Amino acid sequence: MCEVLTILRISYYNSSKKPVSDHEQENQELIKEIYQISLKSKVCYGASKIHKILINNESYLSLKRVQRLTKKAGICSVTKKNTVPIRQKKRLYS
Repeated sequence: MCEVLTILRISYYNSSKKPVSDHEQENQELIKEIYQISLKSKVCYGASKIHKILINNESYLSLKRVQRLTKKAGICSVTKKNTVPIRQKKRLYS
């Protein structure tokens, strides 16, 4: 298989044995927390409100990291588009 991929055998086996880093484990735990917060808010909260809730829960992390993790998890807030009806100058029916 290494010949087909044109990579060295040692690099293939070294990459497959890598343990999960502490930072990645922390990210997975944060994604679970973000998902729970999102479900409690009925998927209405965006990254900024989720960030404020996490800070109140004593999880200190940046807004950018929360944005990145929500995007990675596929969590997005539901937004409603505000539409204004168009007024016509002339009446269609008289």
